[in-house]
Amino acid sequence: MVARKEKNSAKRRKLHFPTNLSDCKLKAVIGEALVLYISLLKLKIEALNQIKNQYEFEEVKVEKIEERFQVKVRCQRGGHKLVQVLEAFEEMGLEVIQARVSCQGSFSMEAIVEPRDQGAKVVWDVDYMTQILVQALVKPNG
Repeated sequence: MVARKEKNSAKRRKLHFPTNLSDCKLKAVIGEALVLYISLLKLKIEALNQIKNQYEFEEVKVEKIEERFQVKVRCQRGGHKLVQVLEAFEEMGLEVIQARVSCQGSFSMEAIVEPRDQGAKVVWDVDYMTQILVQALVKPNG
C-alpha cells in the first residue's frame, strides 16, 4: 500500500511531455530549442560588445572621500577624453586637486576633485556625477 502511494507521487513529480511525440521527435524539438537559445545568447553578447565598443569606455567610477571625490576613468581609446572629462568637472563646479593621466594606447585617469565653493550647501551625489562623466565620454569629440 505504501509502495503504491510512493510510486504514484513519484509519477506526479516527473516532467510530463506530450505522449503523442515519439522519442526521436522529442529529441529533435529539445535540440532545436537549445540551438535557438544558444543563438539568442550569442546575439546578446554581440549586442553588448557593440555597445561597449561604441561608447569606448570600460570604467567610470566615483567614490566619496570626506568632502572630496576620487574619480577613475578608463577608456579603450584616448582621443580627446581628457578634455571632455575636465569640461564635465568645470560644468559641475569641481576643482581638480590631484590627477594622474595616461594616454598611451588607451586613456586612464585617476583624479581627486572637490567642489569649488566649499561654503555652498550642495549635495553631491556619486551616481549623478558618474552619469555626467559617462555622458561627457559618450558625446562626440570636438
